[in-house]
Amino acid sequence: MSSRDEYMPGPAAGAEVRKEEETWTLVLLRELRHPPETVWKALTDPASLREWAPFDADRSLGAVGLVRLTTVGTLRHRQTMPLHPSEIYRMPT
Repeated sequence: MSSRDEYMPGPAAGAEVRKEEETWTLVLLRELRHPPETVWKALTDPASLREWAPFDADRSLGAVGLVRLTTVGTLRHRQTMPLHPSEIYRMPT
């Protein structure tokens, strides 16, 4: 993406919404034509995230701990969960 100001989210085709008691989960399943290492870097590396995600991260999302996410001028602090390249990634709301 050439400009962060130009970001326009598209439809989440094939998205599934699940609700279990008070917990909501959005599931997006994608088959990507890239090696797992490339996808992992795109999902966890701040510089790579900046190329496609609608937020900036102040550190790698590949490690457990507090992360500062900035979305269109809005700052949020989130705790990341233990992550492994071959497993499901979850970020608490």
